Amino acid sequence: MKNYGLSPGLLRRGMLTLALAALLITPTMIAQAQVGPVESVPVTENIQTDFSLLTQRDRPMNVFIRLDQPSVAEFVTNRQALGQPRPSAGQQRGHARALEVQQRNLQRQLEQMGVEVIHDFRAAANGLQLRATPRQIREIQRMPGVVSVHAVELHEPMNVDSVPWI
Repeated sequence: MKNYGLSPGLLRRGMLTLALAALLITPTMIAQAQVGPVESVPVTENIQTDFSLLTQRDRPMNVFIRLDQPSVAEFVTNRQALGQPRPSAGQQRGHARALEVQQRNLQRQLEQMGVEVIHDFRAAANGLQLRATPRQIREIQRMPGVVSVHAVELHEPMNVDSVPWI
């Protein structure tokens, strides 16, 4: 270690003084940096979206409607939960076709209302992504087979917080 012209004893005492000062100052800094207790936010199941609060009532928005029949994944897990064997690939495809029929019937009604169907889902969830006005959404909520309606947030990727280019 380079001693910069200082005696080894003086250098040791200086290092010990710095270490002792760091030990004394650090707990004070940590205590001052602590904030009060964090309040927990209650978790609520079955959150209902209040579309009446929207200021632009006729502005279309993206929503996901969940339908009452189980998705293919739910079909498989429900059968296994009942102690039944895992459905074969053919049975799973048959269930997916039944969901397709349910969705097509609903899509016809939605198109008559002027609702745009963006995408259909059958594997992990049984539902449709739609673009509809709040007024249309209230009608959709009352349709048979519709279990829930949830707003879909669109996120734009931002590279400012991404992994740096290597």
